[in-house]
Amino acid sequence: MIVSKKSVVFLLISAFFIYFSIMMLLTYVPPFLEDLGTEPSIITLTVTVFMSALVIFPPFLGKYSDKLQNRVYFIYFGSGGMLITLVLLLFTQNIVILNIELFILGFFTSFLTIYLTLYSELVQNDTKWISYYNAIGAIGWFLGVLIGGLLIDVFSIVNIFFFTLITYLISIIFVFFIRENRQLILESHKKVTENIEKETLMNPPEQDDQISQSLFYS
Repeated sequence: MIVSKKSVVFLLISAFFIYFSIMMLLTYVPPFLEDLGTEPSIITLTVTVFMSALVIFPPFLGKYSDKLQNRVYFIYFGSGGMLITLVLLLFTQNIVILNIELFILGFFTSFLTIYLTLYSELVQNDTKWISYYNAIGAIGWFLGVLIGGLLIDVFSIVNIFFFTLITYLISIIFVFFIRENRQLILESHKKVTENIEKETLMNPPEQDDQISQSLFYS
């Protein structure tokens, strides 16, 4: 049972454009820095700084959102922070400030993990729908690299932050339509749990070696 199909669709679309934007940025920031005459070691440091933020913060954000049980506010906060940071990157040429801003961008990007958490709650952990989310993310990564490269070839590498901002703005539009429906989520989860327990008691599960076809989309 899907708690809110509209919110699920809006989450998928918004996540697609965020994955698209971040992958384009992550792929083409090194050529941008190289174009500025940055040393290779500094380029490596810059990418590492951004990636480290994506690894450090998600576990803490997840635990905190579990306590507050208001995941949509985390999404709003993360989306707003990413938008402001991307705007600041448009006007940054200093490599030290650039590294700081990319670390901050990585922090706000970490809020993307809340997308999947809320999404899984809205679809009641349905493996088919979760695989759709994974597939959307993979498509976003692929098109981010592909289309980002085409844009750079036409308009030059110096516009990388502008391209990222434009595609990210599209995701912001759909964020405003996401609704958490927390009470309905909890009620639906309780019903699903009760039904599973009843079904298990009445019909003990048999061994099933079949792989869900939805995994292939992922």
